[in-house]
Amino acid sequence: MSLWVQRTSTGGGTLVHYSTQTDGQGWCTVPLGFSSAGNIIATAWNPNNQVTGPVLSVNTWTHIATTYSRTHGLTLYVNGVYVGSTGIQNNDAPGTPVILTLGNSLSGGGCNSQSIATGTYYGYLDEFRVYSRKLSATEVSALSKGHACFDGLMNGDETDIDCGGSCLTCAVVGPSGNSPWNTTGITLLSSSTRFSCTRLFVDSNDTLYGVDKLKRYVWKLSKNAENAEVVAGIYESTGSDSIKLNSPQDVYIDQYGNMYVLDTNNHRVQKFINGTTHGETIAGVTESGGCSLKQLYYPRGFAFDPTDTFMYIADRSCERVIRFLTNSTSGTDGVIVAGTGIADNTNKALNGPYSIRYLSSINNDLLIVNWDGHSVIRWPLGGTSGTFVAGLPGISCSSSICLSKPTDVRIDADQNMYVVDELNHRVQMFCKNSDVGLTVVGNGVAGNSPTQLRNPEGIAFDSAMNMYVCDTENGRVQKFLKL
Repeated sequence: MSLWVQRTSTGGGTLVHYSTQTDGQGWCTVPLGFSSAGNIIATAWNPNNQVTGPVLSVNTWTHIATTYSRTHGLTLYVNGVYVGSTGIQNNDAPGTPVILTLGNSLSGGGCNSQSIATGTYYGYLDEFRVYSRKLSATEVSALSKGHACFDGLMNGDETDIDCGGSCLTCAVVGPSGNSPWNTTGITLLSSSTRFSCTRLFVDSNDTLYGVDKLKRYVWKLSKNAENAEVVAGIYESTGSDSIKLNSPQDVYIDQYGNMYVLDTNNHRVQKFINGTTHGETIAGVTESGGCSLKQLYYPRGFAFDPTDTFMYIADRSCERVIRFLTNSTSGTDGVIVAGTGIADNTNKALNGPYSIRYLSSINNDLLIVNWDGHSVIRWPLGGTSGTFVAGLPGISCSSSICLSKPTDVRIDADQNMYVVDELNHRVQMFCKNSDVGLTVVGNGVAGNSPTQLRNPEGIAFDSAMNMYVCDTENGRVQKFLKL
């Protein structure tokens, strides 16, 4: 567990109390609290054991963390610094649901507490979190050093059964400047082996798909495979029939194994029914670019709802996002869901929409990348305006709040956002509800070393959160391992 505390008095007190009854009784124990002398105490039960820490200063925010594993036992950290451990240690539980009470033992003053002087805790608590695994010393240290996991405000965001989520990820990168990924990339594929990419997609089997706009085809690389295979288009062959592509920009695999390819210079979306190499046009009119409801005009990215019913297309040259059914046909009218058709950097318009993500976990909003506007905007479905969440609209720059020609965006399960910042040659992570970017891949200088990128365009993650980046101008696909 992890929490921030600020004592307003000395002496004892309960920080955390476990019990099987709402009054604090039944099976009960006090895993964290203060001795009568004011020392922070962490306890384990059956057999009884404890780790004693220092006396905490009054009116000062202090970070406390405990970790547990049978191998290493109970470990206590104060302000990210290791205090001590019990060594090999069992830590029994009752086998029934446990009620967790903060700051008081209620009527459970006689519960197992060892050196903790149970009673009311006087002070403040912030960002109490319970994790489903043992945190590393590096993770604990990171949690103690930044503002990603501590705001010092009693604002209704004091507790979280977090299980290793966004606060932890952002804390590891934020305070220390260390990326949660190994920043030395592994080259999976490169133009020397014919395979490069513009945009990426990872399916539920961790199969990696890439689309190459310059070579005009789509490839896939199965998990643990060394060689990729072409699955759509013909290598270095431009065309507009059912088997050829012209500068494809995006790829998606639905839950049924059907593949969708955004065929940009043919102004259409092609659907390849599971395993086929002949595409069916389901949006746009082949070789007929335009801004009518049945047309597309150099579309750059697309996204799908969780049921694969609707497809949302970033129609760049029409300055809009337009929606089609995934079972539609060529010439079918779409529905405009964002944008006015005129490029602008206000929150009611789009400026070069380039990539898009459907946020099923956040009110079904859309995340839209404005390539020409150097920004990312969050747009509610059914809305007439959005909210900028990254970049300075209309301004190209390179500071932590800036973007320069962003090309792709992803969001993880904890609502951290990842933006491919093309002309800054980096990938920026924006922690949940933050507009300050943290560089996690690339160093901002164009290059071809394993730690550099040159005009990257696409990003994807596998089930282990390993990161894949289209290092487009270097003609390679880079993999960055999650630490």
